[in-house]
Amino acid sequence: MTIPDTAQEMSFLAEADGFRAVIGRDVADHTRKAILPLFKQLYSSLTNRENMRANPARFDWALHPGGKAIIAGTQEELGLSDNHLRATKEIYRTRGNSSSASVLAVLDLLRHRGQGREHVAVASFGPGLVCEMVLLRHCRDVETAQVGFGIKNHDHVDGRY
Repeated sequence: MTIPDTAQEMSFLAEADGFRAVIGRDVADHTRKAILPLFKQLYSSLTNRENMRANPARFDWALHPGGKAIIAGTQEELGLSDNHLRATKEIYRTRGNSSSASVLAVLDLLRHRGQGREHVAVASFGPGLVCEMVLLRHCRDVETAQVGFGIKNHDHVDGRY
């Protein structure tokens, strides 16, 4: 979703030696205000909600580690604990913010940590100002003890994702 009236808040400029990010001081405030409505909108579109309320705390979160203010604002807005954002905070601490694709490193860390909540909300922010989100369900393969997200084997489709 593009957050209205925020095009000036984040952009990339192409320069001779690479891209330069231009980030406005209100980005964290805009992302904070957008994240809960986006979560609720996405959640309400699910056809199989498994009797779960649209409660962000029922999900692990792979959040784009776009800075301390974005992480803290999201945590407060959604009522999340440090445990919900454990992978986000670890990637921010060890790697910093390497643009919106850094959410993939967060998701990978969550995957390798094994047991967690059944569902994961993945959210990232980018120029425009846009907020993208997807809701995933852990796919646990008991036989091989591997943990992942999404469809692990296309031959075994049981409708649990």
